[in-house]
Amino acid sequence: MISLKHRCNKCGYQFEKEHRTFFEVSDASRLIFDDKECVFRTQCPHCKYYFTIQYPMYYHDAKHKWLCHLGCNGDESGPCFSPQVGEYLNSHFDLTNYRLRECRSTSELIEKICIALCGLDDIAMEYVKYFTRKSAGGGSDGNELRFFRAEKETIYFQRWNDKGEGLKDWIQHFSVYTLAEKTIQQMKKDGAFCETQGFIRVTEDMWQVFRNPYFEKTKLLHI
Repeated sequence: MISLKHRCNKCGYQFEKEHRTFFEVSDASRLIFDDKECVFRTQCPHCKYYFTIQYPMYYHDAKHKWLCHLGCNGDESGPCFSPQVGEYLNSHFDLTNYRLRECRSTSELIEKICIALCGLDDIAMEYVKYFTRKSAGGGSDGNELRFFRAEKETIYFQRWNDKGEGLKDWIQHFSVYTLAEKTIQQMKKDGAFCETQGFIRVTEDMWQVFRNPYFEKTKLLHI
């Protein structure tokens, strides 16, 4: 638990409240997607207004082997375990084969959780996002694009502008993900692609500067 000071965005009232800093996949539905118990929102005790918050926290999924860290409002200092969290993890889990991910926004963390719950690979999914933008006519349009579900042969992305306004959702055929996943697996096998040790940040931007003949061979950019 961590005690944080808040100022209400509506009435300006200042208050202090304790928040959880570590939660398991079993808590996801209740603590992330439930309006009243969402860890990314808090209620002003004075005017009862709910507003968005962001603070350091960890998300753990033992089944899919994910451990994600969320920093404070775009914090780039990287994750650091508190003594309590470090002791708990070291005594309960072997993190050797885990995906260790650093997130800098609540929407980024929620997306990682959605990808993990679907049993998908986030590196391949980021390429699907990159490909989807390319198919729509170019690079990043400045709008946030987040995976939120996959059904049968279709992947769904939600889009928001910098004002937090929802835009029309984008969809992509699942075959693009399958090709990306197979290509990345082959690249890893050949030693052309590898993940560093420790927490890393995996985003769509990584593909903006990545050039590799493997993707031309699979015709990903020409589907």
